[in-house]
Amino acid sequence: MLLFVLTLISTTWVGAESLGANIIDVATNDGLASALTAFLHGWEFSIPLMTILLAHELGHYIAGRIHGVDISPPYFIPMPLSMLGTMGAVIGMGDRIEKRNALLDIGAAGPLAGLVFALPLFIFGIVQSPIQPIQSGGGYLLEGHSILYEILLYALKAPIPAGMDIFLTPTAFAAWAGLLVTMINLIPVGQLDGGHIAYALFGPAQNRYGRVVRNLLPVIAISTSAWFALAAWRAGSG
Repeated sequence: MLLFVLTLISTTWVGAESLGANIIDVATNDGLASALTAFLHGWEFSIPLMTILLAHELGHYIAGRIHGVDISPPYFIPMPLSMLGTMGAVIGMGDRIEKRNALLDIGAAGPLAGLVFALPLFIFGIVQSPIQPIQSGGGYLLEGHSILYEILLYALKAPIPAGMDIFLTPTAFAAWAGLLVTMINLIPVGQLDGGHIAYALFGPAQNRYGRVVRNLLPVIAISTSAWFALAAWRAGSG
């Protein structure tokens, strides 16, 4: 419970900072009451993010208990100096999961439970997010667009005119981050949820498949970075 509360405070702090409130400066210049007010505005980011993370971890935990696995409650990791304010959470298991059905259910329950909250929050956040002109020289955080993101953006905001972009609200960004973490967690490698799911499906052969995926990841990362760098260079030279 203490780690959960600390992580909630950490993510709320980061959410307030993302809205332009430097809590320490506000406390120094305007007093603790103003700092607390500025801090509490960060709930628009922290509550959606923590809801997604908690649902994800409880999905694992409840599935584990249903299958009689010795599984711990989630332990959240606060990280106030990071972009999200947390490094997620971990769950401990005392025994190796022998039944493939149990491994599949436990591995898949977390991402599915998180998506139940992440998708509606992301849709709500996109609807609330404004379309504004892109200011030259401004410092922006450009979020990645998945196929799902592009579909939702087109359906909810129609084509965005040239020179403009969507500026995500804290709630939308929290849901986007939840979807990103879920995607990364589903990579079929090692101890990630995707690795557990793949092992439940393919058995020991997953060790070989996982090595192939792991070796491909740097190639994909370099190729993607080069693609975007080339696109940016072409846009600049044009």
